[in-house]
Amino acid sequence: DATDRLLEVVQGEYLRRFGWAMGSVVPGFWDDEPFISSAEPWPFKRLAWSDGLADLIEDAGGSPGVAFTAASDELGRAGEQYAGTYWRAVNDAFATNYYQRQATWMGEHGLQLITNPLLDEEGPQQRMHSTGDLAKNNQYAQVPGTDMITTDYTAGKQTTLMRNAASAAHQSGAERALVEVFGNSGWGVAPEYMHATIGALATRGANFTALHAMWTDETQVYFAPPFGPASTYWDAMGDVDAW
Repeated sequence: DATDRLLEVVQGEYLRRFGWAMGSVVPGFWDDEPFISSAEPWPFKRLAWSDGLADLIEDAGGSPGVAFTAASDELGRAGEQYAGTYWRAVNDAFATNYYQRQATWMGEHGLQLITNPLLDEEGPQQRMHSTGDLAKNNQYAQVPGTDMITTDYTAGKQTTLMRNAASAAHQSGAERALVEVFGNSGWGVAPEYMHATIGALATRGANFTALHAMWTDETQVYFAPPFGPASTYWDAMGDVDAW
């Protein structure tokens, strides 16, 4: 119901007002780092629950009350196994009720779901309580993607960036695998660093690059670097874009 309401009041309103542009000028809608209520970076810290989740926990081999308690209170090694059925159910529900439902709606209206799930630079165990199972999430997106922010990519350092999105794109036959780059990466970002980072992620399957964009007062820049005249290398951006 929540996803249907989102599609009705947000994407649906664009469709009603600007139907002439949908699927051409506007190829799709991009959600940026969607997350569940227990997500690590955010303050909500509430375990997800819905009327249908008990059945999904039982389908995963668990008991709803025990699984929820174990996920909440971390009851040792045995508790981890019980909690596993809870997290599998939550991850499955998030993938189907949010990602699949959106992608289906987009396809029916000649649009594309473009997505980059939260914490895609971390491993499956670290991100399951924040963003779910990326293999399941990305399989539904018409344009699966990833997000290189801060220092998520450093040459020679292991990272999962781009791996899930590229794998999903290859398996589904999607034409594009997206990477958003350089949000909050600092004033030290310069053309050669951009070449190296974008090139490295391209070898992992990224073939659609989007620079992190944030409208801002350039006299007070948040999440540098700004992609505007305040950038120290703005005059070189034409060559970067051409490359």
